Amino acid sequence: MYKTRPLGFKQVSYERYTVSKPDDSMVLIYANNSGKYIGMVEHSLHRWRTQFIVFGN
Repeated sequence: MYKTRPLGFKQVSYERYTVSKPDDSMVLIYANNSGKYIGMVEHSLHRWRTQFIVFGN
């Protein structure tokens, strides 16, 4: 995810959300000039478990 910068992707969005405790959800999106994007959602399910969802086109 973070290694997309050398491929021409730039960070276009970053947001943190509070669902049940401070900073337990994050959305990060990178995009390039040709309309391609890759994004990641991180959500803490429990103190020891985190869910990562990666999406893009």
